[in-house]
Amino acid sequence: MNARTPDQRPLEEVIYALPPMGGVLGAACTWHLRALPEAPQAAREAVARLLAIWRLDDTVVCLAGLVVEELVAGAVAHGASPVMLEAARRPGRIAFAVRDAAPSSTGDAPALSSDISFAETPGQTGTAVVAEIADTPVLATAHASETEANTALISL
Repeated sequence: MNARTPDQRPLEEVIYALPPMGGVLGAACTWHLRALPEAPQAAREAVARLLAIWRLDDTVVCLAGLVVEELVAGAVAHGASPVMLEAARRPGRIAFAVRDAAPSSTGDAPALSSDISFAETPGQTGTAVVAEIADTPVLATAHASETEANTALISL
């Protein structure tokens, strides 16, 4: 995790946790983020704290942080405030959904890959980007290629 610098806004001005609620992922931990430059890093820090509570491996925490930071950065750059982040644990996987207040422009867009897809936002207009990763690190075998090992760790 990167250290925060004195010139950055305090976290409570960028992100705050909401009570667990049903959203794009069903029952999930949810955060509200202001669409500010600090939002991706704040989201990464919040997710790292949650995954530490879930006692997940540091490799998974690091990978999840990267995924969340990129999803939130995209929402901040191309969406509208507020940005909502959800995290849910599923058997063997962790799912993250990021949505913003911008009207949906994806229509009936297909999934981007088997682990990145679009989902409708329940009770609202707009679409969320959903990413899933394995909740345990995958070790490559001696016969697996580097590409296969990377694909096994995160199927993006």
